[in-house]
Amino acid sequence: MSFKYRMIRARDAALGGAVGPTDYVLCRDLQMNPIDGEYTAQDWADGQEGAKPEELFNPRSSLQFNVDAGWGQAAGTAPRIAHLLKACGMSETVVADTSVTYQPVGFGAAFGAVDVETYRNGKVQALGEVRGSLTFTANSGQRPMFGFNMVGRYAAPQAGVFGAPDLTGWQYAPAVVPSQMQTFTIGGVNLCATQFTFTDGRTPRVDKYMNCAGVDIAERRVTGRVTVKEVDIATKALVEECRTGVTSAIIWELNQEQAALGAMRIAAPRVQIKWGGEVNIEGDMGVNLDLTFMPDQGDDDVAIIFKAQE
Repeated sequence: MSFKYRMIRARDAALGGAVGPTDYVLCRDLQMNPIDGEYTAQDWADGQEGAKPEELFNPRSSLQFNVDAGWGQAAGTAPRIAHLLKACGMSETVVADTSVTYQPVGFGAAFGAVDVETYRNGKVQALGEVRGSLTFTANSGQRPMFGFNMVGRYAAPQAGVFGAPDLTGWQYAPAVVPSQMQTFTIGGVNLCATQFTFTDGRTPRVDKYMNCAGVDIAERRVTGRVTVKEVDIATKALVEECRTGVTSAIIWELNQEQAALGAMRIAAPRVQIKWGGEVNIEGDMGVNLDLTFMPDQGDDDVAIIFKAQE
């Protein structure tokens, strides 16, 4: 059995129907846990030494993977991975011919789910009501990536085959390089950056109530980190801003190589920066800044926007 024979497919649960060949997810760093849960020792007082059997409670299945933060259609068209974003507690707002925006849903609001099929060396596992948490990572010279940590209700694997994946029209992101970067600013100030990342802080969980079934995700706390080249005080007083707890807007925007395919913007209106330590950026004085994303007007801690290029 080869470790390479591992694939996943995911379909928006709201669409109904069976997961099929066009639902393949082209991903990397795939880690599948066909059985997960809490093992509890049955430590009965039976007058005997030694280990006791452990019973598995709350069985579930989980998977973690990264995908290109890609898009590749006209402005106002959702990216191919939209269903995965919505399954991580993001709402979708479409402005025809202009933009598609993903923002966190409010507490208690309904959000999406995906039906997932995993394939591991001749074994297919069909998971329903799959939801998860989201991360975003952009490193200089590489494609930006979305990371997903997803959990679904357990189903026993069955013998089966997937067949060849249909990846027609799969969307890729351009590399994060100066020629494609539209902007990266903190508080309106352009800073030279090597890395930008954030996570929504959510935790997916199955059946948190004893009498109400469901796969849910915990409340969000969006945090991140950016590594920047240090600037003089007149440009931006980073140390003093870290001390006083100043909050600033962050904008990160990347263009596709073809202008007609638009751009992706990460926008956060109110972010606190915290000192994360010095770093040597190939001889330049660099700084790690830890980020805390806060809402400004409702559920707008962070927005992922696919839009026309400026």
